[in-house]
Amino acid sequence: MQVLSNYLLNLLTGNAVAAAPVALGPLDACKMILFTNVIAPTAATVLSDLTQPTYTGYVAIAVTWSSIFTLPSGNYCVESTAILWQMGDGMLPTTIIGFALTDTGGHNLLLTEVFNGPRNLVLATDAITVIAQFANDNPGAGKSSVLPWVA
Repeated sequence: MQVLSNYLLNLLTGNAVAAAPVALGPLDACKMILFTNVIAPTAATVLSDLTQPTYTGYVAIAVTWSSIFTLPSGNYCVESTAILWQMGDGMLPTTIIGFALTDTGGHNLLLTEVFNGPRNLVLATDAITVIAQFANDNPGAGKSSVLPWVA
């Protein structure tokens, strides 16, 4: 996982307030994309390193975020709304390797996350749902994780 903005990491440390409105800087108006190529993202990874799907109906989707909430562990968290991608026609089977967040214009890569295994879209009824969850691992530690929920 690559988070290129320390703003989010700082937001999710001890300075966060549960139920506060979220102001995530560049993530406020970001878009989520999928990618199909096997890659080990690093801080040097750029958007052009990712291959996006080409099946009918695929588009980048604007992300909206929840208010900050507290996990049972006491750590602060914020998550995206559920984002669904569904095959348009099943004519081009596609293997999805992960997702990424880009800026509003879709020009700059903000974050990449590789799934714990490939997700196959084969039939017109196949779909992937992703929720990006940012949670600090240790209150006050300034460290964060992205935990994708994928169905």
